Amino acid sequence: MDNNKVIPPNPKQLQGDYKVPLHLVPPGLTIYAAMALGEGGLWKATPYGPYNFRDSRVEVMTYIGGMMRHLQDFLDGYDTDPDSPVNKPSLAGVAGSLAILIDAIENGNAIDNRPKKGNARAMMDRFEGEIRAHLNSKQADDTYIAETFGPLGSAELTYAEWTEARKSS
Repeated sequence: MDNNKVIPPNPKQLQGDYKVPLHLVPPGLTIYAAMALGEGGLWKATPYGPYNFRDSRVEVMTYIGGMMRHLQDFLDGYDTDPDSPVNKPSLAGVAGSLAILIDAIENGNAIDNRPKKGNARAMMDRFEGEIRAHLNSKQADDTYIAETFGPLGSAELTYAEWTEARKSS
């Protein structure tokens, strides 16, 4: 092969570069969503049926609530859904609910029953600013992290070392 010769790009590659990069979605997400959707559509004693969520409109808040419950289960240490006949991971319930919600929204089949827009984003921005200011004021205190969190391993880290370690991880 002559390394000095310029090879024109494959025309398929040029077209592929403009496509949605589905190959970037980790297989685990697809598998988890399939576990949840399979449970709802195939494996339970009274299955709803595959793609049943396209047969009638779905309420946004039903799926937000479901995702939040599955996330809380996972956060609280429940790696698998205790109600699942196939030991579906708790995070699979989140993936399945999100898949249904996105499908409903994109197909015009969602009932948007979310509450009136609130100030959550502004509140988070405000509190994150307060947290950032507090932590930045502690940079001069080399023992802040050690005093607050105790020793990490055999060595105590200064705030500067801790923030540098976080940047590199």
